[in-house]
Amino acid sequence: MNSTKLTFACYEGTASLASIKPLWDDLFSHCHNPAFYNDWRWHAGIQEHLVEADIAYVVASCADIPVAIVPLQRSARKHGPITASYLSLPFHVAIDLSDIVASKDLPADAFFQQLLSYLKSGFPLSWELLELRNFAESSTLYSTMRPYSQHLESDGESAFIRASADKNLLASVSSKQVKNAQRLARKAASSMGALASTEYCSGPELLAAYDAFLDVESASWKGDSGTKSAINLRPDAMAFYRQVLQGFGETAQAAVKLLTIDGQAAAAQMGIRVADRLHLLKIGFDERFSDVGPGGILLTQCLEQEDQNQTREVNLVTHPAWSFRWHCEIDPKHRVVFFNDTLLGRILSMSRKLLKLYKSKARKHT
Repeated sequence: MNSTKLTFACYEGTASLASIKPLWDDLFSHCHNPAFYNDWRWHAGIQEHLVEADIAYVVASCADIPVAIVPLQRSARKHGPITASYLSLPFHVAIDLSDIVASKDLPADAFFQQLLSYLKSGFPLSWELLELRNFAESSTLYSTMRPYSQHLESDGESAFIRASADKNLLASVSSKQVKNAQRLARKAASSMGALASTEYCSGPELLAAYDAFLDVESASWKGDSGTKSAINLRPDAMAFYRQVLQGFGETAQAAVKLLTIDGQAAAAQMGIRVADRLHLLKIGFDERFSDVGPGGILLTQCLEQEDQNQTREVNLVTHPAWSFRWHCEIDPKHRVVFFNDTLLGRILSMSRKLLKLYKSKARKHT
């Protein structure tokens, strides 16, 4: 585009999100990062189930053509005796990756400065801190942060497996792990019963498979006797994923894979397909089958099937410890914080600088 002058408009809440769906879908069809977390259906689930307050959707336009949508959640957080208003990308334990949805024509180097200026002067909600988290280096948001690279902080990692020109997905991971998984599959078949893996993409079968996934996940260390992080122990997350699967299932982009041993579900994966990528949102296995590593068996079979589907990438979304053994590639995630020009915003900014200075000096003396 010839001009980099942007204009901004703000839409809030469920009704507004529905009203900009055609705009959102059109922008997503030619966006810079066509990932599930930039899809309208993902954000509809977030607004419906994961947040209490309305999310603000800031639409940026260039020459009256929409080029980006920035979802912003407002929340209040304590800083000692002070309560500060935050703006952030939507956050919840169920959200591991975030971004802005943006056109390939987005003027990346000019975008964030103008967005920040709008948020400080024209945005309808008051705030002191803008905290953006969980955006990977593959994200559009990261590409807009070049002028602010000194502000970026590490915020975890996302692991993925990508096919290359000379290697398919299965050949891109550790051959040792693949051979071990195949050996364990033979062991399970001979000692426990027949193995079968099935994928469900749409319809009532998809939702039945989701219920089976929930049972498998809760039968692992994530269950009631472990970390208590299983989805079926969190009603909001359970309803959220059900809506997301229903939405993506309408276009057969949902994917719940179940591995059964002697007819019993032993491992499960829940994912979403966008373009030539499969994102595995959650995985789980039943501890009763841990001796044969059902998760590794299912991952191996998943990669074999995705090679047949000509999938370019299988993304694990998070960076589980076991992914090191499989030689997965890593996409670093980042966090960045900006302060508003309010009195409280300036006080918090100064406090943050002083705290960083203190920590830096403390490290030098240890």
